Amino acid sequence: MEWPDAYGEDVNERVLTSVAVIFCAYLASTLLVFPVRALARKFGILDVPGGRKSHHAPVPLLGGLAIFGALIAVVGGSLYFVSNLQGSWLSRHLGASLKDISKYVLIQPKLWALLIGASFVTLVGIADDIKGVNFSPLLKFGAQIAAALVLLRAGVFMDLLNCNIYLSMLVSIVWIVGITNSFNLLDNMNGLSSGIALICSLVFLTLVMVKGEFFIALLLSAMIGSILGFLQFNMRGSLFLGDTGSLLLGYLLGAISIMARYVDSMDDSMFPVLAPLVILGLPLFDTFSVILIRLREKRPVFQGDQMHLSHRLVRIGMTRNQAVFFNYLMAFAIASTALFMINSRLLHSLLALVLVLALVAMVSILMSTQGRNGNDNVNAPQLASPIRTGAAKHVPAAQLRAQPRSPVSNHV
Repeated sequence: MEWPDAYGEDVNERVLTSVAVIFCAYLASTLLVFPVRALARKFGILDVPGGRKSHHAPVPLLGGLAIFGALIAVVGGSLYFVSNLQGSWLSRHLGASLKDISKYVLIQPKLWALLIGASFVTLVGIADDIKGVNFSPLLKFGAQIAAALVLLRAGVFMDLLNCNIYLSMLVSIVWIVGITNSFNLLDNMNGLSSGIALICSLVFLTLVMVKGEFFIALLLSAMIGSILGFLQFNMRGSLFLGDTGSLLLGYLLGAISIMARYVDSMDDSMFPVLAPLVILGLPLFDTFSVILIRLREKRPVFQGDQMHLSHRLVRIGMTRNQAVFFNYLMAFAIASTALFMINSRLLHSLLALVLVLALVAMVSILMSTQGRNGNDNVNAPQLASPIRTGAAKHVPAAQLRAQPRSPVSNHV
């Protein structure tokens, strides 16, 4: 949906609406963290220390369930209560926004498809968090394809120019599944996957607001607020994202990225269509580089290791917190260049691409750098840290009761 005037007074109103949605989603996510964390403890769905992991006490998983619940509550609540807000005191300040939201019926099939697909992915993530390493990677992969097919059924797929519609659908499935797995694999240190998802969502929000995609802006706003509510607990090490959250965030970003429009009459070239690829550049690069390493070493693609950028940064001397924040900075530097492609001249788009390539080259150099002792051993000892590494493990309730109460339970 187009904004009536891209630089008129309606822009301020829509920005205010997005901020209100972010705040509501933040509150909902914050409140949902407590019952979700209690639920994970009750059923023993915990990440237990051991192996490559660096935390010292069992930590609840299912953090993504708080994000999902907040997203559903805010999106569903907005659509349900919007009719009751017409004529209220809010309509004097958000009249145009409320009027646009009331027209959600125009995009209702796509919205329902997105929420159904997100629900399906969340359920698969919960099963993965419960079963841990015993969960079938093929079943997980098949579920992601099924969730992508739900979107295709509602007409959500890439519109590739001069391409067969079935080819466009196939590329869309590969894209959604690829992004979903990228954020799932990126969840190798505490706060990494959710933090980068937050950064990418903020850049996408800026882009779609410039392009006048109001409904997509509201979806991204709800997603941003939900992540923020969870992240404040995640950074303290009192709740982990789990596959429930990493799969959900990847799926949402993959789906929303192909729902947006990137090229219009104000663009001098087709370069803006590369914006999603640039915004999601760091997680995609990290994933493909790790997959290539595993294939080269003839190891299973879904087998965990310590070949991600974050792990390599630790081996060259960074702490895990420093490695996570360095990834944040690199993700922002790469993603933000996509904004220079929007409504810009051809030369500006080319310069933005060159900058992206330079940043990717920097990341490649870091990933190929050996540790200070000249040894790039993936099994090298690591410093203790509250940052999580490694795969999740489900703890049976009986075993959990036999363990001493974790000091994590005293954290907020």
